[in-house]
Amino acid sequence: MLHKLAVSTLLFTAVLAAQSTFGEIRGTLTDPSGASLATASVKARNVATGESRSTKSDSVGNYGVVNLDAGIYDVEFEAPGFRKAVTQKVVVRAREIARVDARLEVLGTSTEVQVTEARQVINTEQASVIDSKTSEQIQAIPVNFRAGGTNSIASALSFVPGVQTDGGGSLSLAGNLPYMLTASIDGISSINVRSNGLLTEMFPSADGVDEIKISTTSVNAEYAQVGDITTTSRGGTNKMHGSLFWYHQNGSFDARDFFAVRAPFKVSNDFGGAIGGPVIKNRTFFFFDYEGLRYRAQSIINATVLPTSYRSGDLSSVVAPIRDPQTNVPFPGNIIPASRISPVSTNIMSALFPLQNVVGNAINSPNYRVQLPGGNTNNQWDVRGDHTINSKQSIFARFSWKNVTRETPDTLPAFGTARTPEFSRALTVAHNYVIRPNLVNEIRGGYANRPRSVNFGPNGTSFDGPALIKSVGILGIRSDPPKGAQTPDFGITGFSGTGRSRGFTQLSRTIQATDNLTWTKGKHSLKFGADVRLLRTQDNISFFSGDDMGEYRWNGLFSGNASTDFLLGLPQEPEQPTPAPTLMAAHGTKGITLRMTSVFQTG
Repeated sequence: MLHKLAVSTLLFTAVLAAQSTFGEIRGTLTDPSGASLATASVKARNVATGESRSTKSDSVGNYGVVNLDAGIYDVEFEAPGFRKAVTQKVVVRAREIARVDARLEVLGTSTEVQVTEARQVINTEQASVIDSKTSEQIQAIPVNFRAGGTNSIASALSFVPGVQTDGGGSLSLAGNLPYMLTASIDGISSINVRSNGLLTEMFPSADGVDEIKISTTSVNAEYAQVGDITTTSRGGTNKMHGSLFWYHQNGSFDARDFFAVRAPFKVSNDFGGAIGGPVIKNRTFFFFDYEGLRYRAQSIINATVLPTSYRSGDLSSVVAPIRDPQTNVPFPGNIIPASRISPVSTNIMSALFPLQNVVGNAINSPNYRVQLPGGNTNNQWDVRGDHTINSKQSIFARFSWKNVTRETPDTLPAFGTARTPEFSRALTVAHNYVIRPNLVNEIRGGYANRPRSVNFGPNGTSFDGPALIKSVGILGIRSDPPKGAQTPDFGITGFSGTGRSRGFTQLSRTIQATDNLTWTKGKHSLKFGADVRLLRTQDNISFFSGDDMGEYRWNGLFSGNASTDFLLGLPQEPEQPTPAPTLMAAHGTKGITLRMTSVFQTG
């Protein structure tokens, strides 16, 4: 039985949020004696794009260059009377602080530039436990996440230290519950509104990911959760780059399953490419990728059905005596008279349960074994554009599109295949404005939308539960059940049942706008921000597995044998819904979340 539940809420909370994906370079400048260098010029230049940002050190020699795109930077330091110094290959990661201190030498007769390479230092600016991986590093992990049942890069995250996968496939960070994490792609939430878990198919293609950063403990208050997964997409650079790839799996190399007569068929091909480069050197860049997956495999079906002899009432292979519920006397030879077999039970067996294909009357192991085809068809593409408006303003936008269609054969052939099409769409637009060197504002907006359908039936159709109910002769079911695939739940103890979740559509939609203002004053960094989200979710609500078609159980209560109870048409505690016009497969929630931030940092 399903009920429609629609809830509209307005959420107005003051929690710390307004997340950014930018990094920061921070440090202190001194002279040879160790004294502070005030008003020295500092310029950070992105090696890949040529974009530069400038600032000056304060009265005690501290400086900070905030809201930097993740990448590799060269940092230049200049002051009157001192030699120019350059620190190269400074790695800036999303939401991290790179510290670069410099000691400038007194200018002599030589005018040479002092060049050093950045050294890896212990990060004392943040208390979080952080693990950052580039796309290349993740793809180098010896695990195949592309040519299997999915090609989402999320399936490789479980190999990162501190990340575990629970029984349902959800990610847990540092032993916390799966819903105690937050995740974003280019600053827009990629969390399922319904379950607060990760939307795994929302990730860009692995070739379109620049970096994934996982913070497991002691994350900043702005994340509003215990753990955080931050993903940034890849943008173009001043050099034109392209790539093509193809991954292949073949079941010919797989071992045979113990319960299979042969190794199941499997062929998987994951293919695609990426290209990115400049439109206008040092100003405008593009990046585009495409990835497709064609996964075809046979599933090993092991079911236990009523043996052929049972169907006609011959249970002579059963050792224990089976009693007649009418007389409480055992049936002679454990054979049920044909006149006593319920026509409804006969119709159910004919309509839903296949004949055994394993010889014998044993029911302690599967007696129906086949290999049936299934698979996935995935298509996705991502496009991103970056533009530097002037020395103070820059903008970027990214759009991701992905369709996933999964088909899995059902244990009982009458139900055909289970089909779960999933459509992911994500957009991010961000503008960065350097109001002055110590005051930077970032505004971004976007959405993440993922409808997902669940359906089953033979030959691509929806299984017609109401028609089945009429054909087998069950009475008492409402005449106007909701549309969609559905079936009554017939359960005979010891045998495969017919309980299936009815067809429905899930929806997770987040529309989000954020603003972050960073003000650097001496050793202090003040961050202010707001995060506004419009949330929408829709899901199925079910109170028992048969829903509007009913639930029926046979466990041997009447005769001492579950199969006999079924043949006689004597279910234990049958459940049927009370007809009501409100029965429907829908659950909706709307909400607006406003989150405001004021973060004080000392560096």
